[in-house]
Amino acid sequence: EPIHYTYSFNDEEKTVTGLVQEKEDRIFLYEYRGKHIGTEFFISFSTSSVSYKLVKVGD
Repeated sequence: EPIHYTYSFNDEEKTVTGLVQEKEDRIFLYEYRGKHIGTEFFISFSTSSVSYKLVKVGD
């Protein structure tokens, strides 16, 4: 089930509907594009990234 999550890149925040997975020191973000397209891979980054940060997961 897709959720809302907020991530930032260079301190500019964006909220997306999709899925979040964390594996070891990586965060994988997926964006929901509608029922006919489904959830597509969006971006991944290290948990220690300086540029990318996962700000909020859920409503």
